[in-house]
Amino acid sequence: MKLSKRIVKKLAEMICGGHGAVGGFEWTNFVYRTGPELTEFFTDDCDLPYEHFGTRVKMS
Repeated sequence: MKLSKRIVKKLAEMICGGHGAVGGFEWTNFVYRTGPELTEFFTDDCDLPYEHFGTRVKMS
């Protein structure tokens, strides 16, 4: 199954969170995750070999 870019962007907003942050996303129910929290989510919760490096920046 291939997802549209719009759907992938919305899923990323839910996973990463950002409500209340500068340029924050519209989702109020999903908490902001820091870089280390994103790594923990992907490695521990999703069992994926992902590690976050650096700072979080909003993708356009």
